Amino acid sequence: MNKKLLFVIGIILFVAIIMIASRLINTPSPYLTSDNGQELPTEASIEEGFMEAEKLINSRAPIKIDDETQLNKALAGPGDLMTYYYSLTNVTIDAVSYTHLTLPTSDLV
Repeated sequence: MNKKLLFVIGIILFVAIIMIASRLINTPSPYLTSDNGQELPTEASIEEGFMEAEKLINSRAPIKIDDETQLNKALAGPGDLMTYYYSLTNVTIDAVSYTHLTLPTSDLV
């Protein structure tokens, strides 16, 4: 009787382990999903999103940001980089100090 009982307990444990392992395999990794369970975007989809954002911004440009700033255009890429071009609308050339605009050569990469 003890051998049969041990055999049945062994079968139950085996089935339980298989069920737990199956759940672990089918559960998405928390490192590959966002907080709300959606899959995180891949690098390719991020680049595609940036290209869509570039088209949208440039179709609406120039965009007034505030009383002194205007967004002229945007460029997507390379990779996961987005470049924005702004203008200061209430600044004259005489008000700009060129020493503040130039970087020392030691800061250049």
